[in-house]
Amino acid sequence: MALGFTTALGGLYAYIFILIQLQDYALLFGSIGLFVIIAILMYFSRKIDWYGISQG
Repeated sequence: MALGFTTALGGLYAYIFILIQLQDYALLFGSIGLFVIIAILMYFSRKIDWYGISQG
């Protein structure tokens, strides 16, 4: 679990570093990155029963 967390943080820091270096395309790549992050979150949270949580 620690290795996965380290990999995720390393990837995030690398993406932010590259985003800072690409001054002219920062808005484009930032928007694409945000889209990818939201798509991943939506993919992994699609089977969560949000309305059944309070019934537990």
